[in-house]
Amino acid sequence: MKRFVKVKITWNTDGTIIPERIFWDTYRSYPIDAVTDVRLCESEEFEREMRYTCLIWGKKKTLFFNGKRWYVISDNA
Repeated sequence: MKRFVKVKITWNTDGTIIPERIFWDTYRSYPIDAVTDVRLCESEEFEREMRYTCLIWGKKKTLFFNGKRWYVISDNA
C-alpha cells in the first residue's frame, strides 16, 4: 500500500533531486545515508515516476517520486 511521506531534498543546479531525509510521521524521521540508484519507472497506474533506491540505517529501501508527491510501499500504511 502506498504511504505518502514528507521528504527533505537537495535540488542540484543540474536538475537532479537528491532525497536526504524521510519524515514518517510527526515524531519519526529517518536520514538517508546514500542513494544507490535512481531510475525512471512506471507505477501500477501506468504513470511515469522516479524510483530511488536508498540506504537508511544500512538497509536498502525504495522511495518513489511521482512528480508531485513522495511515497513508499508499506505493509502497515
